[in-house]
Amino acid sequence: MAKLPFRKNTKKRTVRRSPNAKANRLGTTSTYRPAKKVKTDRTKRDQKRRWSLKLEGMLVILLATFIGYRLLVLRDSVLIEYDISAPQTLENLDELSIRIGTGVDAELSAQALGRVKPFLPRDDINVFLSSIPEISSWSISTSTLSSKLNLNVDFAEPIALYSVGGQQFYLTEDGRLAGMGSSQIYSVYDQNELIIVQDTQSLLVPEVGDRVLSAVDAQAIKAAVDALDAEGRGAQSVRLTDAPREAQVVIEDSGGLYAKVFLDGDIAGQTASIVEGLDYLEQNDIVPEEFIDVRLVERFIYR
Repeated sequence: MAKLPFRKNTKKRTVRRSPNAKANRLGTTSTYRPAKKVKTDRTKRDQKRRWSLKLEGMLVILLATFIGYRLLVLRDSVLIEYDISAPQTLENLDELSIRIGTGVDAELSAQALGRVKPFLPRDDINVFLSSIPEISSWSISTSTLSSKLNLNVDFAEPIALYSVGGQQFYLTEDGRLAGMGSSQIYSVYDQNELIIVQDTQSLLVPEVGDRVLSAVDAQAIKAAVDALDAEGRGAQSVRLTDAPREAQVVIEDSGGLYAKVFLDGDIAGQTASIVEGLDYLEQNDIVPEEFIDVRLVERFIYR
């Protein structure tokens, strides 16, 4: 019988032995126990330091949140300051202050971050304030240490009564209409001392808050009336015509005689021409049938 060639087994065998194998071979017994981790004083100090740092971080966050809330959030009501030339009007501004404060507060609350100073909705506040005819201009500001929104408001005084379509409104100095009867803001002004501006051309009756004249034209009407009063030539009323920037100033106690003026012209020169022209007509016993024309300051025309 032939013998097979001897082959060495080169395959590695993995022998797993328990930790007690050596002890068993020696005839002794042993029990394996993993080493316990012993907390040293250094480990405890490190843990305390980490907890202390976490606590300090939380306190810093809370303090920063509190300071940020106090400095950046508008919590209180709106502070309104008026710039006004008629002190007696201040007695009737409570209603206006409530209207402004309530409206601005609503605009602040309408947005999630509306009360946070960097995200202040200035455009929305400006749109709301522009709808109030009793104020002509305003400025919005905040203070670093204050939780209030500051409004500096220029009060729009009435310069005339605006008559159109059988209705009357207050005409403010910036050319807008304010309601009569529904508001007590202008109740300190004597209506008999306000000139009447008659609009006979408008087909539609305007609404409260509408701008019917530019601020320049409104101021020109006031300047002309004041200048005539100063010269003893009172104005009974002012009529607006279909001609742009033109008005007819009805002279008081003159039988309906009126003077044509340009509102965008030299008002002082035109009113001086009215006074000089009326003096000339009286001295020469001339009675114009309809009007005098002072639109060209260097010429005086009557008919």
